[in-house]
Amino acid sequence: MAAFFLARKGSGIDIDAAKRVFAKRSLGALNVFEVGGFELLLYKKRLVDTENFFQTEQGRVFAVGTFAYKGNSYAESLKIALEDFLSGSLDTDEFSGNFVLIFYINGALTLLCDAMNMTHIFSDRERSFMTTSFLAAAAVKKHSVNKTAVYEKLLYGYLTAPDTLSNEIVRLCRKEKRFDGVEFVKNDYKYSPRTSSASREEMVREQCTQIENYFESVKALCTEYGAEQGLSGGYDSRLIYAAACKALGNLTSAHTHNTKDVHNREMALAENIAKVHDTALRKIPTKYITDYEPQEIDEILRTNVYYFDGRNSENIGVFSATHTPWYKEQTTGDARLTFSGVGGEIYRNFYHTSAKTINFKKWLKAHVYTIRAPYLFDKETFETIQSSIIAKMENEFGIKLSGRTDRFAAKLYFAQNRIPNALACVASANNTQSFYLAPFTESALVDKAYDMYRFAGLYGEFEGEMIKTLDAEVIKCPSSYGYDMTRMPLMQKIKWGLRSILPSDVYIYKAAHDKANEKEVRKLQKLLAKSAYFSKAYEYFKNEFPNINTAYFEAGNVEINNTVFTVCTLYEMSTNFQG
Repeated sequence: MAAFFLARKGSGIDIDAAKRVFAKRSLGALNVFEVGGFELLLYKKRLVDTENFFQTEQGRVFAVGTFAYKGNSYAESLKIALEDFLSGSLDTDEFSGNFVLIFYINGALTLLCDAMNMTHIFSDRERSFMTTSFLAAAAVKKHSVNKTAVYEKLLYGYLTAPDTLSNEIVRLCRKEKRFDGVEFVKNDYKYSPRTSSASREEMVREQCTQIENYFESVKALCTEYGAEQGLSGGYDSRLIYAAACKALGNLTSAHTHNTKDVHNREMALAENIAKVHDTALRKIPTKYITDYEPQEIDEILRTNVYYFDGRNSENIGVFSATHTPWYKEQTTGDARLTFSGVGGEIYRNFYHTSAKTINFKKWLKAHVYTIRAPYLFDKETFETIQSSIIAKMENEFGIKLSGRTDRFAAKLYFAQNRIPNALACVASANNTQSFYLAPFTESALVDKAYDMYRFAGLYGEFEGEMIKTLDAEVIKCPSSYGYDMTRMPLMQKIKWGLRSILPSDVYIYKAAHDKANEKEVRKLQKLLAKSAYFSKAYEYFKNEFPNINTAYFEAGNVEINNTVFTVCTLYEMSTNFQG
């Protein structure tokens, strides 16, 4: 359930190095299997004592991640999936979740990945092994740092497949799924253009029906293991809460962050929402990372790296005690399945793009890349990185992104790049501990959400109408935005309307000429003063990457969280893995 490592026999890789990485990732019990010419390491989730394999005389199936098949709970889903695979009647449309299934029948291995490829698989270029852990992949044989990938990671917080931070390791995305001795079931989602004649009201209902169908498909899983979710004052967690309570009656519990002097307002908003259905709300106290003792800071930073497997999602997974296994255990309480609202931006015009056509290169620089991060590099290096990113997107989307393109490319970017490359890292981390479902990242909901794009407007009112349709009381609770989620105030509409018509060049100019963020300067200075671990990591980074403008970073010109995570990951790889 938590992870697998499949090694070709006689390949000479250091499989014990992989086991050492998995030990640092706080996984559950290990089972080892001989499957044909391979050795399979299969790890359970730390908090779920359920077998993640099923076998009969005819064959075996092994599972990583979280899934339900044909509306069944976990063990039954494993059993029926194997039976259907054996009979040739496996229906990939009947799966919900983010997962990899490995079928072993008559000496042959076959892999099935979820349609969005949310469970990442890594391999060396020689295809001597594959695994769901990047750090384990990088640890088992000699590797060198992929500097272009480092630049990409610093630029926008994650990596687009197939690249990784190691030159020798690739992620097996859609066009890289080839491995001698293993077949892959063709199940990759790809958007097919279409039109819909539904009215706005009809479209709200259609989207809600799709969500209701999803929750029905995982109801048995929730009933057996108990479900919880994170709550805030925003749209996406509220939409999950409305849908979950309607489908399940209530949740086992919910949680909200309780970091001193950081989450006070959001916690109060979450309390109001939880009261609607009298849901128990867990509020585990934490501190801002630099307020911990030096040794605690070191441990949190190191734990962040291993818990998120060297693969954070922009600011998610970094620089916080909330991204640790112990925090996950305390917030889930008695529940063993967590719902997440990540990806809910599919129901909004997240980047407030109003122009019918956009210059995609400039749009990325203005709205997607970490603020001012392009200026960490010289112009030539930045252009090289950006060309690489766009080439990978063109390959994935199947369209040209040079020059001006339809603004629908912004929707494609979020749904087909950010979800499977960035938000998938959140799923990977949380799946090591217990079951985890992020409905808005799944292909059925992502695909249906394309139909509502013409109603998205510039605000979140459409998603607000969805929440109201599902739960008329939940939508009434105060929001993070200070206004009714279904009716934005006129002045706020004018503000966002004006912002939406500004050319990308204005945003780019503003980012280049804004004053440095003094808060970021203080964060970095305090971190360097208190954390011996990060001080060593940062010195390594500066020596290894002299062409990166670290002085610009130190002056508070770039938000530090993603950079800190990347620096710590590279340092761990340099000191603990074969270089």
